[in-house]
Amino acid sequence: MDSASLVAHASLHPQQNLHTVFVYGSLMADEVLRILLKRTPQSSDALLNGYQRLSIKRRVYPAIIPVDSKKVSGKILSGIKDFEMDILDAFEAVEYKRITVEVSLMNLHSVFVYGSLMADEVLRILLKRTPQSSDAVLNGYQRLSVKGRLYPAIIPVTSKKVSGKIISGIKDSEMYLLDAYEDFEYKRITVEVSLMDSLEKLLVYAYVWGNEKDPNLGALTVRYIPFGFVGWGYLFASTEIEPTIPFPLSVTVLSVVPPLLHIVSIGDRSERLSTFPSIDACLLLISLN
Repeated sequence: MDSASLVAHASLHPQQNLHTVFVYGSLMADEVLRILLKRTPQSSDALLNGYQRLSIKRRVYPAIIPVDSKKVSGKILSGIKDFEMDILDAFEAVEYKRITVEVSLMNLHSVFVYGSLMADEVLRILLKRTPQSSDAVLNGYQRLSVKGRLYPAIIPVTSKKVSGKIISGIKDSEMYLLDAYEDFEYKRITVEVSLMDSLEKLLVYAYVWGNEKDPNLGALTVRYIPFGFVGWGYLFASTEIEPTIPFPLSVTVLSVVPPLLHIVSIGDRSERLSTFPSIDACLLLISLN
């Protein structure tokens, strides 16, 4: 979605007296809105230029004031009725004044992922939600292991391709989280990927290894397997191996991403997954024996 400007707080439907409000503090929380308005209004991430968010001494809520070189991230609440505006006015009290400002809607992005970010469990930890996703292929790249690491890297290799998925509707604020998660060793670039169900080509972001000549890169031996557990005996795996693998199965668990950091080995082929705590909330990085 392209950036768009709108007037926050102007009546978009005069005959219905519906309003749009830019919020940047406690009113960004759905829980607060449900208490005040008895509902959760439609919202979109937005940016207010020319203002700065500041703390207030001995207060737990912020304030904003005009500062030319600054900007404030927040979101806009849409479809606010007249009586709801009265409630918000009372909530903000006499220290704030309600004015009309111009804000910009934030861009939405698509990202090609091929490692731990393919797991819904990981995305829920990072983004507090599960974005819409589609299976995709990135041509001209190879997935490699990184010596001493449990996560993969990709680098350009003409004759290779990498399977993964596209996560869509990623907000600017969420891109910052993904950038921090991938750290400085990866660089974010724009690549062309093909959707597996339609072969449609899309330009999206991807995180590639910054040093293509890194001697620590090698053949991938660790498979990244998001999995769920239903009853006894089935492992739901990534497309790099069979979609479902019935037990008995011998695996070596190399690591588990946060919040669980256990390292466990399953040596007995009759071992069952009940030995893992909170198994439905983690991503196992395993190597099949």
